[in-house]
Amino acid sequence: MDFKTEKLRGPTVEYTNIFTLKSGEEITESMFAFKDKGNRDVCLKPEQTASTARFFIENFKNFAFPLKFYYFCPVFRYDEPQHARYREFWHLGVELIGSNNPESDAEVISLAYEGLKSLNLNFVLELSNIKVIKGVLNSANLREEDKKKILHYIDKHNDEGIDEILKRTDRGEILNKVLSFKGNRENLSDLKNLLRKRLKELTNWKMF
Repeated sequence: MDFKTEKLRGPTVEYTNIFTLKSGEEITESMFAFKDKGNRDVCLKPEQTASTARFFIENFKNFAFPLKFYYFCPVFRYDEPQHARYREFWHLGVELIGSNNPESDAEVISLAYEGLKSLNLNFVLELSNIKVIKGVLNSANLREEDKKKILHYIDKHNDEGIDEILKRTDRGEILNKVLSFKGNRENLSDLKNLLRKRLKELTNWKMF
């Protein structure tokens, strides 16, 4: 299959606020952030996704939809170096923008599968949906700051940080079960049963 994606070349130094808007001010603790000679808050980019979003917002009028980009670039995190996690590493990703068709999601998943398969690797594809996670968080009695922290902790696999925040809400138990849910297609019925069991607790939630 020919996926026909265009390579996106982004800058190494980015505006800090495009990352804090997504993940909250706390993310600056794990970034190489500083002020440039123009007294602007900038950083060595910790990931490429937000940079791609900025590029799209600034230039989308010049393109025809859907847009297909890929990138493979160095990124930087001010974390404690550990096994297979370094302060400088490479971020490989694909973005398909401007299509709501399920076929577009399938195309990106297929690209990931075919790419990993061509490397003769043993792998498992794990799928998630940030809209579902945000919908769950928006349905809870949480501050915006805490929602951003949870998203940051999910990225860091910081279960203790998530638990600490969820203790502050009376819906912490069900939130924890939904956020920590993992499994295959067959396991989705378990999640549905969990939500049905807690239906009374969900009656005052905003639906997503």
